[in-house]
Amino acid sequence: KVPTDEIKTGIIEVNSSTLDKIVFVYPTFDQMTKIETSLASENLDQAFRIYATCLTSVYKKDGTMLAAGEDFDIDDGIEFLEYMPGSVFEKITEFFNEAPTVSADVAFKCKACGHEMELKLRGLEDFF
Repeated sequence: KVPTDEIKTGIIEVNSSTLDKIVFVYPTFDQMTKIETSLASENLDQAFRIYATCLTSVYKKDGTMLAAGEDFDIDDGIEFLEYMPGSVFEKITEFFNEAPTVSADVAFKCKACGHEMELKLRGLEDFF
């Protein structure tokens, strides 16, 4: 269960001359794994594609809302993200980096020497 205080809104303030804010949803586990792999291998195109699939809406300064799947597709979302200022992209990256994840602190004692240790498991891949 994810503590509700760990869940962040995906509303990113843009405050440009034409845009007010953009809204994201958290990625699925599969998408998050691909984001981490893409960033580790510096495959930014793949990371942008996944970010764009999580982009749900864009709010313009005039109050107009553009909805994903209706007003723009994934390729439009990628192009849109590529033109975001660095300060806004930092907020987007922070949102994805702070997505809830499965984690556990496991304390154990070495059977050979008796030394006590603690291991932090994060993400499903650490559990299997």
